Amino acid sequence: MLPETGLYFVELTGKAHNEYDEGVYRFFVTYTRYGLSTKRLGTKLVTWMVDMQTGKGVANAAVKGFDSKKQVAFEGKTNDQGVHEQ
Repeated sequence: MLPETGLYFVELTGKAHNEYDEGVYRFFVTYTRYGLSTKRLGTKLVTWMVDMQTGKGVANAAVKGFDSKKQVAFEGKTNDQGVHEQ
């Protein structure tokens, strides 16, 4: 049975690899139907949104980026291939 979509806290335990490693690994996982990837390409910031069930880009998805002061740095919508360039 698959979990509901949302944000999950995951903890893995295993063998410690060095004196600083406790062998416990904790992180957050977002479980959702969509995949989102943002990369810097030269002077551009490229965001790609894909429907993980179909493998196709999500057109007209709202994209909004924030700076360290939580102010909107950019916003827009993805194109027909699910890509937004800033």
